[in-house]
Amino acid sequence: MTKLKTCRVIPYGYTQPDPASKQLEEVEVELEALKNVSELILAGYLSYRDGAIWLEELTGRPITYSALRKRILKDDNETISTN
Repeated sequence: MTKLKTCRVIPYGYTQPDPASKQLEEVEVELEALKNVSELILAGYLSYRDGAIWLEELTGRPITYSALRKRILKDDNETISTN
């Protein structure tokens, strides 16, 4: 699945194969790891900081705890609004 780039920063879980294009492609490993960490954080088993460290160790791509928090809250709000 592809997504259009809407800002300067490429979201976690996506990559831009062609810098001239605005198309982003999913990185399945990152998205799966993000989903697992999100569930643990929302359940109260992990902090955002620990989740960010865990994600970087799993995928090799860094993410700050504040970016992780924004992403989880955004994804959670989108899930609530679509139901």
